[in-house]
Amino acid sequence: MAVVEKHFPADTSMEMLTFLNNKNIDGRLYAYLQSKSMPVVVENNGIKNYETRVDKFEIGSQNEFCKAVKIKSTKTLRKYLNILINTGYIEDMGEYYVLPKKETIFFKIPLETLRFIQNTIKEDVIKIYIYLGQRYKYASINNVKYSFTLKEVAEHLGLSINSENSRVFVKDGLDALMNNGLIEFVSYYEGRIPKLRLVNFSYDYKTNFNIWYFIKMGKKLRS
Repeated sequence: MAVVEKHFPADTSMEMLTFLNNKNIDGRLYAYLQSKSMPVVVENNGIKNYETRVDKFEIGSQNEFCKAVKIKSTKTLRKYLNILINTGYIEDMGEYYVLPKKETIFFKIPLETLRFIQNTIKEDVIKIYIYLGQRYKYASINNVKYSFTLKEVAEHLGLSINSENSRVFVKDGLDALMNNGLIEFVSYYEGRIPKLRLVNFSYDYKTNFNIWYFIKMGKKLRS
């Protein structure tokens, strides 16, 4: 069975607001739309291209939509949808949304992993995962080791780099990713600067839920 992959914008330029460091963008909402999206062939003057679409029928009512993305009100939902539309990350085409490839650098996440982090992890942690994955990928291509600091990650998320709360948030986010088997890192000092080296990045999350084990146990209990 082929792995379905979703494309996330991962441009980390600090010269302008991007998906990663724009605090107005709701990462969980965008991740949900990506998880519901499907490629559609669009033909223009005999040339065929793929367009990433989300059928509004698949999302359901606005109340169901709010519940799925953990947004409290339809008013807030419309606000964050408008931000995604105004920044060019989605296009409202009436019966469906289009998710264009807005930025030049993209990071691919398998659909099952995307659904897992979208359902269980705070939205900014999704951005930490994309940021580290993109950096780790390009470091591996160039056959170098990738190291980073909490301050660096906070900066690329648009958080205050001088705030202790920002560093604690990034640390907790890294902990959540590590505990779910998505990253592995070691800590060390470079002079007086505490740094972290990413030694492994996984596209597949670790699960302790074995459905076949529970089915077997259920059969035993019923017998």
